[in-house]
Amino acid sequence: MKDSQSTHLRSHTQVALVSFFTAAAILCTVVSFTMIFPDTAISVIWRIKPDEFAQLLELRPWTSIGFLLLSCLMGLTAWGCLTGSLWGWRMAIAIFAANGFGDAGQILIGRTTEGAIGITVVIAIVFWLTRPQVKATFR
Repeated sequence: MKDSQSTHLRSHTQVALVSFFTAAAILCTVVSFTMIFPDTAISVIWRIKPDEFAQLLELRPWTSIGFLLLSCLMGLTAWGCLTGSLWGWRMAIAIFAANGFGDAGQILIGRTTEGAIGITVVIAIVFWLTRPQVKATFR
């Protein structure tokens, strides 16, 4: 691959991954905050899934801790992808694969459409990330 094509591919891949994992880190932090302080204005984000919010609140403080740890993992992965590190690429693959297993679980509990869409998206992302020219952009 020509150097300019490799640089172009690297920059697009990095921007996409860093943006995704940074957004995920922020969202996990916000969710953790809503677990600690459930009666704040930011808890309005749970209007779309009030039952899930109630279930997560029952598991406090573990949900708060879990989402904070997840936020750190997402932030670390964003950093690894930003620096073009092979470990960042590996963490990204692992996180997407874990998400895919979660989506498979959705199918098993009867949420077929949600699970199928999720698995399809995960397969597409992992397929893209495992292309030799994409993997080669990480050192």
